[in-house]
Amino acid sequence: MKITKNIRNILFAAQLIILICSVGGCSLATVQIKASDKMLNDNSMEKIAVFGHGKINWPRMGRGGSVLVLPDCIQATENVLAQTKKVLAKKGYEIVCADPVGVGFYSQNMWLVEDLDDWKEEKFTKIKDIRPIFVYPQFQHDQEFDKSVLNVIGQLNLAIKENRVGSFEPDKGDIEVIHQATGADTICLQRLYGKKYSTRRKIGKEFLQLLTYRKVTVEDSVELLMIFIDARTGEVLWQAGESSKEENPINPSEEFVEDVLRFFPARHETLAEKGCTKWGINVLNCKY
Repeated sequence: MKITKNIRNILFAAQLIILICSVGGCSLATVQIKASDKMLNDNSMEKIAVFGHGKINWPRMGRGGSVLVLPDCIQATENVLAQTKKVLAKKGYEIVCADPVGVGFYSQNMWLVEDLDDWKEEKFTKIKDIRPIFVYPQFQHDQEFDKSVLNVIGQLNLAIKENRVGSFEPDKGDIEVIHQATGADTICLQRLYGKKYSTRRKIGKEFLQLLTYRKVTVEDSVELLMIFIDARTGEVLWQAGESSKEENPINPSEEFVEDVLRFFPARHETLAEKGCTKWGINVLNCKY
């Protein structure tokens, strides 16, 4: 009888918590996001210029190392950019441009092929430096705008490499050039990184596990990082990233992009209105 009474008390408490949450709007889970403190009570973003870049890494066994298949990198970058444009438009923003800039930034010592089968025919090239393996034609004119866009993306990739993306600050001079050229009040930098394993590599994993009696992880995965910058001041307003092992890295879904932008406010919506509160300096707690 005593046990039954305790169970009833626990059930009643759980029901009470659910009732309070449904009436008062509380959340049982929160997530911390990196955003400017001013975004809590102000959102003056209206016109966004989006610049995308990325790469798809095909890990290889033995002497293979990591391989970038150029068409895959290009396709993945363009696909996720198109999804981002749709999601931001749904949130009410005017997209003044959504341009792919390049692929394969900071890929030194990886291998480059035009097609995965070229690896068998030894039609591959070792990437020697940090420059992108491909830059889109509209950014190849060596003009001030082209240089500024490439500079800012290079700065972001350096910050990622040095593990300081949380404190990333773009060069204000480059941001001003982009602002003047596009008329955007906000600049979005989008970076896609994916891992894709061949069928042969996945089969090889099974044999390796049998031989070594240890778990070998061979799973496709994708990571998407988005950073929104005030085009007038160079201040980072909002940033978030998401990873998934359920998505096709070459063609991530619109739902995946929506997950990354879950806590990005709609046009004229503040983060306070979205249920976020201040947690630390430029770090907010948001109800999940």
